[in-house]
Amino acid sequence: MDWIYRLTKNKAYLDPLEEIDALCELSERGEPVFLMLSTASSPPMSGAAPSDVVGLCTSRERSLVLHALAEVGTGEIVSEITGNVAAVYGFPTGRKFLPLSKVSRLKSGLLPTSVLDSDSQAKFLSGQAYAKKLSNQTRRVSSRRIPPSAIVDIEFNALPAIKPIDIASPEAPFTAIGLDPTAGTWDSQMKSGPKEMPSFTLHWDGVKLTVPEDPRVLHKTNDCFFRLVTRRNASIVCIDGPNSTNGLELRDDLAGWEDIVGSLTRDGELALSREGIHLFWTTRNTIRNFDGASRWIARSIVLFSNSDAVEKIETHPHGAFTMLSNAIINGLRLPKKGTQVGQLARFRILNAFIPNLTLEMVPDHDAMDAACASLVGCLHRLKLTRSFGTVEAGGKIWMPDITPLLVNRVQESTVNVD
Repeated sequence: MDWIYRLTKNKAYLDPLEEIDALCELSERGEPVFLMLSTASSPPMSGAAPSDVVGLCTSRERSLVLHALAEVGTGEIVSEITGNVAAVYGFPTGRKFLPLSKVSRLKSGLLPTSVLDSDSQAKFLSGQAYAKKLSNQTRRVSSRRIPPSAIVDIEFNALPAIKPIDIASPEAPFTAIGLDPTAGTWDSQMKSGPKEMPSFTLHWDGVKLTVPEDPRVLHKTNDCFFRLVTRRNASIVCIDGPNSTNGLELRDDLAGWEDIVGSLTRDGELALSREGIHLFWTTRNTIRNFDGASRWIARSIVLFSNSDAVEKIETHPHGAFTMLSNAIINGLRLPKKGTQVGQLARFRILNAFIPNLTLEMVPDHDAMDAACASLVGCLHRLKLTRSFGTVEAGGKIWMPDITPLLVNRVQESTVNVD
């Protein structure tokens, strides 16, 4: 780590964690990312060089809290408002922006004193500075860097096959369907969108998870999807999208959002963020600045309100894949989902639970996300999930919790069979 940058609340973001997560989302998608610096007259980090690693921090009393690592990109600090600058920050005046080549979310935690000792942290926080360049000695001690994507790819390709996960459950057979919604249109009242949305079906036969015939189906309309749910007699639907908000409201005619100033953060999204799972928050910033995300959120909420005939839960595939990776492959950082090796890494995780899954069944990252949502739906019925958030503050988000399966795995591997 070469630099520390302290983020504080600003006009665009009352919670700097939301700003960090927005930068992480853009980075994951391979889009240009810029960090807004505190001043334009003498911008901090003007001496940063390409590939320098910056620890993105907030403060807690006299200590720094580390949330993400960012790598400085090529090009100079800029003052013009580009597309993604406007999307994240709006149109601030008198600011400059530092280009970043990648931003990686970490589980939020106190900055190690090996990076910057307690007294130095307190002194830094007592002043007006937002950025600090670490000394050469400290930079040698701090080995936290962002692994180059090529190294991540090599590490994943070198992994042995993941041992199948044995699910022992008395649960009767059932069918689960996962859905990866696409952005809807206001003209259709969020009932359809220009891009088809994939669903993926899994079946629990009482012993194992299986893929039925024609598991992946593309849907133009919400009604098309729910007809499939009825035909396949699904017991649970798991949707990759928000089931509710914490103050934001759609207009009664579903032609846009109500202009509500006092909306709050969903506590489930905040809890996931603190675990190191980045996502676009369901806030006024997102619906105002990111049109596609705004219409995806709106369609997801409409889908959740569509029918009470089947149980519906929310998940977040990036978070689910990350937690499963942490559990079964020692937390090796997942390659970006849009890359070939990223697809293979996610397939191998799913395949550990679904023996007859093939790559041809999940040909792109949207299908992979739908299959992941379906898996979370199955795990939920098998009592192998945990929730983040509350109904009162934006709805629950469900994530895999396969600890009981891993305990059984360890016990089996240590049994003496003489």
